[in-house]
Amino acid sequence: PAQAAPKLPLMLDLLVVGCGQMGSAIVTGLARASAGGASGPTSIGVADVDAARADALTALDGRIRHVDASSPARRTILAVKPGQLPGVAQQIASDSRVISIAAGVPVARLRALLPHAQGVARVMPNLPCAVGRGVTLSAEAPGVDPLTQAEAEELFGLLGIVRRLDEQLFDAGTALSGSGPAVVLLLIEALQEGGVGLGLSADLALELATETVAGTAALRAARGVDPRTLRLAVTSPAGTTAAGISVLEDRAVRGAIMSALTAAQRRSRELARPEH
Repeated sequence: PAQAAPKLPLMLDLLVVGCGQMGSAIVTGLARASAGGASGPTSIGVADVDAARADALTALDGRIRHVDASSPARRTILAVKPGQLPGVAQQIASDSRVISIAAGVPVARLRALLPHAQGVARVMPNLPCAVGRGVTLSAEAPGVDPLTQAEAEELFGLLGIVRRLDEQLFDAGTALSGSGPAVVLLLIEALQEGGVGLGLSADLALELATETVAGTAALRAARGVDPRTLRLAVTSPAGTTAAGISVLEDRAVRGAIMSALTAAQRRSRELARPEH
């Protein structure tokens, strides 16, 4: 006979509310870390208005169950959009340690929205958390509960690196590491399209672009040098790389990226306003 499914504990070890891209990445990363031998939450509840998204995550790990946002949990991650936060906050059971990943919502507002929480903390992870290569920022701000922050950093430490950052700089950090993956993906997309334009197949161009970006990042980390030094070392005078870089400099690619980060930072600040 088939074995009965494990019973859901009266109180979850972790509840993740919101199973969109980031919420799913967090749950996927935790399941992956567990499969790799890391110790993580003993039980995980997932809640989302889209039941199909929550159900899809339960297949990843026997500890994961589809539950309601009001389910009692020792720790709760709010992985919802900033505008949804006030409504979701009202559903969270009392006495949980609450960790928010909502962009632009400061700790002071979290405390106001969650007066019955045992403590609140604010973090900003990024999408590579799903594969254990994430970058998570942990906000230093008045009102952050030290125990909740420590638990948040332990959890997200299973998914990559964690760095503390003064909340005054959180919008800047969000722009760089939070929005950065999309910038890198745009670069990979452009490299692929460029390769196709030169006659390569789409599949081969995508493989070459992806592995070139990943390998270059790994090389820079292994060498421990700044990117400019490494770039100059691989750019022979009057060579093919120099010809390509010259075009990028003429087109002010650096300035465009800086403008993109500034726009992302500005939007993060806008999301902090109550009307959002």
